Parts: sequence; C-alpha cells; structure tokens
Amino acid sequence: MNAARDTSPGTPAGRPRNPEVEHRVRSATLSLLVAKGYAGLRIDDVARASGVAKTTMYRRWPSLAMLVLDTVDHALGHRDLRPTGDTAADLETLLTGIYESLVGNPVGWALPAIGLDLLASPDVAAEYRRRFIDPPRELGIELIGRGVADGTFATDLAPEAVVDAIAGSIIYRRVIGDPPPTLESLRQLATSLLHPR
Repeated sequence: MNAARDTSPGTPAGRPRNPEVEHRVRSATLSLLVAKGYAGLRIDDVARASGVAKTTMYRRWPSLAMLVLDTVDHALGHRDLRPTGDTAADLETLLTGIYESLVGNPVGWALPAIGLDLLASPDVAAEYRRRFIDPPRELGIELIGRGVADGTFATDLAPEAVVDAIAGSIIYRRVIGDPPPTLESLRQLATSLLHPR
C-alpha cells in the first residue's frame, strides 16, 4: 500500500506523509485540551507531549486553532445523516448519533466543556459552530418543523426550543459535573416535548 503524499505548503513534493505523526499530535492535543482547556493550550506543549516538531505540525495545520478543530472533528467521528423522509425515524437517528458522539465516544464527554471554551475564542468560534454545532442543530430544527407541518408533532411547537432543550440537557450535565443522561431519558424528553399531553 502506497503512503499518502503530503501536499501541504512547504512540504517537498513527493515526500510521504506519516499518518502516525497526525495520530500522535491529535492524541496529545486532545489530552491537553481536556486538562488545560483551549485557553491554556500551547503549541510547545503539544510538540513536547507528542514528540513531533512544531515545524512538522505547522506543515499539516497552519495554526493552533485549526489543529484543535481538526482534533475535535476526529474525536467526534462520523456524523453524517441523510434524511430518509421518515421524520420520526430520522430524528431518532439524529438523537442517537449525537448521543454516541458526546457520551458513547470515549473522549466525547469532555467535548462539551472544550466546545464552550472554544466558543469564547473569536478566532475559532465561528468555524467551530459551522462544523460541529450548526449542522445537527439545523437538521433537528428542519425535521421537527417538517413534523409540525404534517401533523406528526404538536402544532404549537417551537422547533429551535425543542432542539436546544434536548442538546442543552447533555451539555448542562457536563458543565455541572453530573453523569451524562441516558439515551432513554433523552428519548423520553423528546417524546414529552414533541407530543405534549
């Protein structure tokens, strides 16, 4: 199997990229984010913890912010959802996917706190939202809005409020230091909001 070629600016043409380097850097970055937060993260610390030179890191990630965003992206794993047209089933798939990313993922439970830290930094806040927050939030709003329109859900719902309540219940538990909610408890919350008595 041929090694992937590194086409980053400043890298000599034809030089093979070592995937182990990226793995070591991302692992070190994630550990330091969990321990220190984004505000306390320094590229020198990542270089020391990973054993990778800063020059090598900058060939792959042009800034510390881009390294952090890439690290979070890889930690969250696959998150793509293609709606099937079955609103209830698509919402269940979305809820389960978000839960697995944030709670089922071995590192996911640390990510809400990291995300809050990143959102306080103007240089990464917009990109963090664009890549990680807006896609599932907008999809959830769209699906609930569709269900309201076709009578599947209560007609007086505010889709944004429902999505924020469900996602917020995960993040709130993380911020106050409590264990994460169960997936079943989130399903029950969604049901009570979407089908109020």
